[in-house]
Amino acid sequence: MLKTESKNSSRPSIQGLLTVFLLAICMLHCSNMGYALDGPESGTQPSATRIFSFGEAGKLKMLYDCRQRPQAVLLQGKVFIVYNGESKPTENLKGKALPMLISYDRQTREFSKAMPLHDRASSDHHFSPIIWADEKDHLHVLHGCHKTPGVHLVSQAPVTAATQSIDWKVAATLASKLSYPTVYRVLGNQELVYYRTDGHTSSWTYRLSRDNGRSWHGPDQDVTDLDSQGRLDWSSYQTKLPSHDGKSLHVVYTDYDDNKHDPDPQRFYNPRYQELVDNEWKYNLSYVKIDLASGNVFNAAGEKLKTPIDIDYSKEHCQIWNTKWRGAGIPPAMLIDENDEPSFLHVLSEANPQLTTRTKFH
Repeated sequence: MLKTESKNSSRPSIQGLLTVFLLAICMLHCSNMGYALDGPESGTQPSATRIFSFGEAGKLKMLYDCRQRPQAVLLQGKVFIVYNGESKPTENLKGKALPMLISYDRQTREFSKAMPLHDRASSDHHFSPIIWADEKDHLHVLHGCHKTPGVHLVSQAPVTAATQSIDWKVAATLASKLSYPTVYRVLGNQELVYYRTDGHTSSWTYRLSRDNGRSWHGPDQDVTDLDSQGRLDWSSYQTKLPSHDGKSLHVVYTDYDDNKHDPDPQRFYNPRYQELVDNEWKYNLSYVKIDLASGNVFNAAGEKLKTPIDIDYSKEHCQIWNTKWRGAGIPPAMLIDENDEPSFLHVLSEANPQLTTRTKFH
């Protein structure tokens, strides 16, 4: 059963990455990045937690948020981390950075030298890299995705405990255009990438690979396409996590009026706060569950849905919470409990657009 529970606690929400390693860092503006690590694999625990800095010269979205993951993977005793670094100042204040790779050896408790994955810097924060490992222990990196196919790299050799450096080769294109790609291992040891197919108002869908990323296939119909039935400019931001058995994918999303074609400022009027806002404000929560074997899509009540889902159909069949014009910038973080039921931690406006509250929804 779905219900809401408001929380003012500062306790963070943590989401799983592709493997057993958890990296719970998503910062917007930063000049360096670090995280806390426990003792080495031998089980020895340090007397106090240490903070290890692994990235410098960051930019807007040095690491990404819940829309685009993972940024780290544990493989052969090492944690491989990708991020945006070595940035240079820009007039738009976002910084122009390179996609970077660094590894951390859990036995020696030492970082490798950070290495760039591309020789051309960008100020587009959507270009943030993600990383995963396939069934044969090859590392994969995808970066440069914002209404583009991006660059998909795969390590030329499998990673072993003795690997000191990685040589890369260009791998198969996942789709003609991607934004906000997120990759998971799912049913039958397949890799799944879930993504937006183009700009704000485009559809969201997924592709699966059965051969360690050499080829990708997807459903005949995309999962959502909110403005597909004439409601011009309706858009969404989406978060996703697979079920524990990898047979299904949980997806939650916010909706919003992008209001860019023949824009009308009055469409940005927020009756809760009685003022004009902008398209940064996303509202409501909607939920679907995708059965990956059949491709069928279901709502929270278990009803099979027709796809692609448009905004009116979404509000009627998929919406699980009307936020009553409380707005959010990004969709909520998601946690799947031991019963394979999702919970969401959402940051919303409350008394006015400048004040926010954290709400747990499950």
